Amino acid sequence: MTPPMVDIESERGSVEEHEADDVRALVFARAHRESARKAQALLERSVGGRARAWAICALCLGEESVEAKGAVEGFDASDPWALFASACLLHAEMNPDALERSSNAVEGLNGHDDAVWLRALVLAHRGELEDIVVLHERPVGNPRVAREVDLLVGQVLAWSALAKPGGDELERALAMADEVRRDHPEVINAWLRPAEWLSRFSRHEESLALAEAAVERAPQSETARTLLWNVLLAASHVDGETRRGRIVADLERMLAVSSDDPKVLLLAATYYGRLDLLEERDRLWARIEAEFPGSRAEESVAWARVRELMDEANKQRRLQDQPDPMLEQRVADGYRALLERPHHHHPGWLGGAYIHLFLHERGRDQIDAKTLRELVEGMVAHDQHNLHVTHGDGARALAKHPAHADRALELAEDGIERVRARLVRERKVLERTGSYEEARAWWLGDMYHAKADVLRALGRIDEAGQVLELAAKTNGDDERIFVKIGELARERGDYEAAEVAFMRGLATRAVREPRPAKAALERMYVERHGSKRGLAPYLRRIEREDRARRKAEVLASALDEPRPLPDFDLVGVTQERRDSKSLDGKIALVHFWSMYCGPCVRQMNELEQLIATYQRDPSVEVVVISNDGSRDEVAKWLADNGHAVPMLIDDGYANRTGIRAWPTTLFVDRSGNIRFESVGSTPYILEEYAWRIGHLREPRG
Repeated sequence: MTPPMVDIESERGSVEEHEADDVRALVFARAHRESARKAQALLERSVGGRARAWAICALCLGEESVEAKGAVEGFDASDPWALFASACLLHAEMNPDALERSSNAVEGLNGHDDAVWLRALVLAHRGELEDIVVLHERPVGNPRVAREVDLLVGQVLAWSALAKPGGDELERALAMADEVRRDHPEVINAWLRPAEWLSRFSRHEESLALAEAAVERAPQSETARTLLWNVLLAASHVDGETRRGRIVADLERMLAVSSDDPKVLLLAATYYGRLDLLEERDRLWARIEAEFPGSRAEESVAWARVRELMDEANKQRRLQDQPDPMLEQRVADGYRALLERPHHHHPGWLGGAYIHLFLHERGRDQIDAKTLRELVEGMVAHDQHNLHVTHGDGARALAKHPAHADRALELAEDGIERVRARLVRERKVLERTGSYEEARAWWLGDMYHAKADVLRALGRIDEAGQVLELAAKTNGDDERIFVKIGELARERGDYEAAEVAFMRGLATRAVREPRPAKAALERMYVERHGSKRGLAPYLRRIEREDRARRKAEVLASALDEPRPLPDFDLVGVTQERRDSKSLDGKIALVHFWSMYCGPCVRQMNELEQLIATYQRDPSVEVVVISNDGSRDEVAKWLADNGHAVPMLIDDGYANRTGIRAWPTTLFVDRSGNIRFESVGSTPYILEEYAWRIGHLREPRG
C-alpha cells in the first residue's frame, strides 16, 4: 500500500514544530534522559505529527521502548509521521523490518531531512555501506541534520574497516569527523563517534582525548560520560589506580547531583561493578530495590542479580567440568521469577530468559508437554535472533509430544523461511566480511537438520532422509547430519551405506570429542557382529585412517603465499612488554583469544597444555593476545577461572593483522612469515598444532 503523502511545509512555524526541533536537538546531543523527559511531557499533551514522532524516537533511543510502543499504537495511521515513529521503534527493538519501514518513511515524508537521518541511522546500525553511500547523495537542507548523516556514513566506513584491514576506510571516516569538528564543534557526535571508532581499533590515547573533549562540551550527555569511562577501562596506557580514581570521582560527582534518580543510581552501580567495587554496587542495588520498586531500574537490578548467578554457575561448570545442580536450579528459578513479574520494562530481554529455561527444562523427564509448549512459544515470541534454538531445538523438543507434532513441523518450516529471509537481508554485509557461504551453510543446514529430526520423530522416515541429504548438501561440515543419515541406513539394514555415511561424518572437521560418528560405528559393529570381538582393531584402523586424513588436510592448508607477520609491541596482563623481535629466528604460534569467545574459553586447558609442551623448547614460542582491551579485566578473569596463561593485550594489532574470528592461530616460520592460519577451535589442538610445527621445522626447498 502506498503511504499517504503530506505537505511538510504547511506545518512549519507551529509550536509543535519547534518542540520537535528541541527534542531532535537533544537526541543529536545524546542527552537521552533529558530528551525522554521532554518526550513524555509532549505525549501527555497528545501531540501528533512530527512532534509525536520525535517524542517516540527519543523514548526509543533512551531505551524506553515499552512507552514508545504504546505511543506508536496511539498514532493516527493516516499520518505519514507514523512511519517515522514505527521505524524508530523497530530499530530500537533490533527488528530487521526497520530497513523497509525507514525506506517507507523517506518516501512517505517526501524525503524530509529527519526521515533521511533515520534511514541513515538504521543503515549504519546494520553496516549497509552501499545503501548509505547512495543515501548520502540525497540533498539534506538542514545543516545540522546533514552533519549527523555525514557522521553516520563515517561510522559505516569505520566499521567496514574491520572487515577490510589495510584499507583507508577508517582514515576516511576520521577525516569526515575532523571536518565536522572543525566547522561545527558544537556537534557532539563529531567527538563521540570517532572516539568510539578509535576505541574499537584500540587506539586508546586518541579515543580518550576525544571522549574527554566530548564530556567537556556536553556534560549533560550520559553517553559521553559512559564512553569516557569505557575508554578509560580499556586504555592500556592508563594504570589501574589512575583509571579507578578518575571513574570513581566522576561517579561520586554524578551521584551528588542526581542521587534521587534511579537511572543514575543504576548507572553508577554498573560501573562500580565493572571496577570490582562490589560493596558500593550492592549498596546502590539495595537502595534501588527499596526506594524504586517496580521501576525500570529495579527490574534491571533483578536481571543483573540473575545474570550474576548464571555467571557463577558457568564458572563452576568450567572449573568442575560438570554443572552444579543446585546452582543451576537457582538460576532457573531466578529467570522464572523475572518472567512472572507483572510488568516488563525490558521486553527485549524476555527471549533470553525463555531460552535459558527451555535449555534447562527440556532434558528433564518430569517436564509436561504444556510447560514445554509455553517455553517454546515464549522463545519464538520474544527472540528473533537465535533461530537454531527457537525454531530448531524448539521444534525438536515439541516433536517428542504427539499433541504438539503439527506445531513442531510448522515451527521447523517457518525457521527455514526465516533463515532464508535473513540471508537475503544480510547478504551484502556477510559478503563484505567473506562469511556469507559459511553463514548460509550453518544457518540453513541446521534448520534442514531440525526439520529432518521432526519428520523422523513423526515417523515420516523417507521424507526425513530426503531432508537430511539436503542438509548434508547445504552444510557438508556438520558431523551430526552424517550420523543421522547413517542411522537411517542402519535401521533399514543397509550397513554398507551406513558405514559410508559415518565415515563421511568422521571426514568433517571435528568440533567435539568423543566423535559421534566413531560412537555410531562402534554401535553398528556390535549390532552386526553380535559382540565387541574384533572391535578394537576395527576402530584402530578407523582412527588411523581418520588421523592420516586430518594430518593431510592440516598440512595441505599451508598458505599458498606466506606473508610477513606484522610487527607488534604489546603490554601483558602483568605489565611486561613483548615485541615481535623476540620471535626472530624461532617458530612462533600467535594465538588470538577473547574471554567473550565461547570456543576460546572451552579450549583453555588445551591451550595451557600447549604452552607447557613448548615451554622448554627454545626454538618455539607461543604468544597469546587477548582482544578484550582492559588489562585488569583480563587478569581478573584469568584469576577467577584458575588459569595462568601469559596474555598480551591487543592494541588494535588483531585488526592490523586481519583477524576476523576468534580463536585464530597464526603459525610463523623462522623467517617471520605466516605459513599456516588456523581459524576456530579443534579438539585435537595439541596434535594438529604439532603437525604444523613439525612441518615448519623441516628445511624448505
